[in-house]
Amino acid sequence: MGRMKIDKSSLRKSWIEDLKVNNIMKIGGAKIICLACQDGFSFKEKCEMEQHIQTRKHQNSAKKFLNQSQRQSLLSETVEAPPIKTFNLDLYRAFVSAGIPWNKLKNPDLEGFLQKYTGKTIPDESTLRKNYLPNIYNSAIEKIRRDVGLDPIWLQIDETTDKCGRFIANVIIGSLRKDNPTKSHLICSTQLDKTNNSTVSKCLLDALQLLWPGSKQDDIEKKFLLLITDGVEYMIKAGKNLKTLYGKLLHVTCIAHGMNRVAEDIRSHFPEVDKFVANMMAAFKKAPRRIAIYKAKYPDLPLPPSPVITRWGTWLSAVEFYANHFDKIKDIVKDLPDDSASVKALKTLVSSAELPRNLAFLTLNYTFLAAKLKEMQEKNSSLRQSLQYLDDIESKLFSVRGNVGKSVIEKFKSVIGKNPDLEKLKGISAVLEGNDADDHDDPTLGLNPAEIASFQFAPITSVEAERSFSMHKFLLSDRRHGLTPENLEMELISHFELLHDDDDN
Repeated sequence: MGRMKIDKSSLRKSWIEDLKVNNIMKIGGAKIICLACQDGFSFKEKCEMEQHIQTRKHQNSAKKFLNQSQRQSLLSETVEAPPIKTFNLDLYRAFVSAGIPWNKLKNPDLEGFLQKYTGKTIPDESTLRKNYLPNIYNSAIEKIRRDVGLDPIWLQIDETTDKCGRFIANVIIGSLRKDNPTKSHLICSTQLDKTNNSTVSKCLLDALQLLWPGSKQDDIEKKFLLLITDGVEYMIKAGKNLKTLYGKLLHVTCIAHGMNRVAEDIRSHFPEVDKFVANMMAAFKKAPRRIAIYKAKYPDLPLPPSPVITRWGTWLSAVEFYANHFDKIKDIVKDLPDDSASVKALKTLVSSAELPRNLAFLTLNYTFLAAKLKEMQEKNSSLRQSLQYLDDIESKLFSVRGNVGKSVIEKFKSVIGKNPDLEKLKGISAVLEGNDADDHDDPTLGLNPAEIASFQFAPITSVEAERSFSMHKFLLSDRRHGLTPENLEMELISHFELLHDDDDN
């Protein structure tokens, strides 16, 4: 007789149950995933798992993980709170929605004005923060839960460094619905000790538990279908970690981020144009005498654009402006007094034969990308429309000849080639349009018909996460650096929800 085949998955589950670590250890394919350590292990024997559990690293990580889980559980519990006054609550909402710091209530003129015309006692800053901020934050979280309901979801995550030098990760969440685009929600804004795949993975797992407290991994696996991140290596690795836990999950990197990297590559090929754009911005920034000369010669000509490298496509938009108005700009530059290095550089540049040639080449072949980047950032696009933008860009880029054209094409191929599940999303889009998928692999493998249809308005950019950082920067003004990360997170999420309510109305 042959040996009886052992079900390794069932065996591993029995180890987890015997060692009473169900809340920390999960089965992920052929590995056992330690949620506390954010890593997968191929334990061959039960004793190997016991050794891991007894390590100092695991015990410290498990303590932090369980403490976080307990805090999330407390969020959903009803606790006795001080009585809420309607006026104070409305005042708080108004201040949050307008982005007005609470310490403004200490201003005697403002306090006197409010008391005079409302007849109410004006609360101080500590009262609002202690009694009203948690109330509105909890209401925002409950509202997010109601809006998402039992729908499958998409999730975006992005990371930045704030004014205080802290690593902040924002997680945006939304439903996947076949009938209409859905509202996006900021579910958490977490301070990370450092940025790597482990901290990002844990942040995402915490967000899922906050959305569905107490849910089991199997339940979340049926709902968590799409993850959107940027293309940095640790985000790619975090996506791989999560896909071992959630078998239906598709991970794509933001196509707007990717196309901005292509735009940056284009800029690198034209240092003279880049120098011209930078010197034009320097020459007319806070320079009323030069602006007066500019407006005297051409009163109807808009002032030179001020591109910001972190704002996608603005450099290409500036190039388009200078290509369209080159003769006028050249005429203005020649009349400027030689009183700065930027003006002297401009006079040399406008006299060269290379600058107008390069501007002509760029405006013919590449400045269209600025408009496409703007279109990609529009809300409520269907999956088909978003992918069409990408196809349009590819078609245009691939028509450009010469060494620059070849280099840009290679950059485009590299960016797209590193996008984990973009081809699968293209396959799903083809199915939804009634076409055959280009891949030989079935892109709908593991998804039922309702789940496939829910991708009709699936986002493939992380633009909402980028917008939430702008909000974060606004709330964390230079005078508010004393705001704790916990209070800042609650205020930011409340602000995000209030602002989006105003947009909907």
